[in-house]
Amino acid sequence: MSPLQIYYWDVHNNFGDLINPWLWPKLMPEIDMEPLPKKEDGIVDAGDKDVLVGIGTLLNTRFPKGRKLYVMGSGVGYGERPPLGDNTKIYCVRGPLSAKALDLPESYAAIDAGVLVNRFLPEAPSVKYKFSYMPQISSVVKCPGVWEKVCNELGFGYLDPTYSVDQTIQNIRETGVLLTESMHGAIIAEALRVPWIPIVTRQEILSFKWQDWCYSINEEYSPISVPPIYEKYKDSFLRNMKEKLSIQKAKSMLLKASKNKPTLGKESVLNSKSEYLLEKIELFREDYKNEPR
Repeated sequence: MSPLQIYYWDVHNNFGDLINPWLWPKLMPEIDMEPLPKKEDGIVDAGDKDVLVGIGTLLNTRFPKGRKLYVMGSGVGYGERPPLGDNTKIYCVRGPLSAKALDLPESYAAIDAGVLVNRFLPEAPSVKYKFSYMPQISSVVKCPGVWEKVCNELGFGYLDPTYSVDQTIQNIRETGVLLTESMHGAIIAEALRVPWIPIVTRQEILSFKWQDWCYSINEEYSPISVPPIYEKYKDSFLRNMKEKLSIQKAKSMLLKASKNKPTLGKESVLNSKSEYLLEKIELFREDYKNEPR
């Protein structure tokens, strides 16, 4: 029997996407799995293999192909709704906006499966930083090293979205309040019961997916705007000055943002949604075990 393919976005080494190959084998160790990352343009085709479509904003026109496709907690976004055929079975999606976009009953709205990382944690470390900041992957790609410098100057912890899943989990647990432009930074903070403040610096930040996630835990998405860092493509006096000024402004606004009231949803809601998701995973395990191949 061919391994179940774990589909996820992997154009950049991004923590939120890499939760997939980290988490699913832990949740279902009896199922042989292997990664099926999408690295370039086009549609990923698994051929005659089965595909698990899990964590991430994966429900769009770049939906993968395969023998059988199983959707577990994915979100809609970054394009039109996916071409879902008879070989696709949806167990649940990230939140109510995704369910509505796919014309599914609201009962299909569960929660992002990333919250289940809290079932596989070592002993809790002590808090090292009152505040930490996690930028979105595009902010790091366009301005490498700059946000880390800003955090160092503020005395904030810095969480790079290219860090490993294990490293990011530990860093979030060492944080008092997480300021995050990365949605999965907020999702994992929520799962670890670390208060979080959503930040937005760029148009690339898709508010739909944030709202979908926040509604899944009965919270509102109210991000704090922080100006982006000026992208210095070439070295010149003017560009150096623009970058320096943008860094100073971003640092000031990030410090100001840290004084806002953070979000932390009710633990009862998190637990209820997590149990619902686990029920869907158990249903999938039974279906997959009994699926003729």
